[in-house]
Amino acid sequence: DYAAEWESVVNTQIDAGLVEVKKLRETLNHYESKVEGLRKKTNSLESKGKTTPDRKMERLNRNEAKLEEAAKAYEDKALKQCALMEEATAQGWRDLHPLVQRL
Repeated sequence: DYAAEWESVVNTQIDAGLVEVKKLRETLNHYESKVEGLRKKTNSLESKGKTTPDRKMERLNRNEAKLEEAAKAYEDKALKQCALMEEATAQGWRDLHPLVQRL
């Protein structure tokens, strides 16, 4: 049945994309909280007039870079996923219209 196959394909693609977007969001949340904690420690040391050890600064810089990468990956995939869902919703009638005409 054409309609059932169409629904299965579309649902499979959308579900797989949503799972990936969710994983990317979890990664982004992880780095957001990690960087926030590292920044708080750094700011605390600096407010006490102490210098931040190089190792801690390297760790902060490394995790800030990972945060940027995670944000970009999430945003890119989320935009693609939204486009896919919009296309499936807006253009789905074109795929199913011939079927409806035969009824």
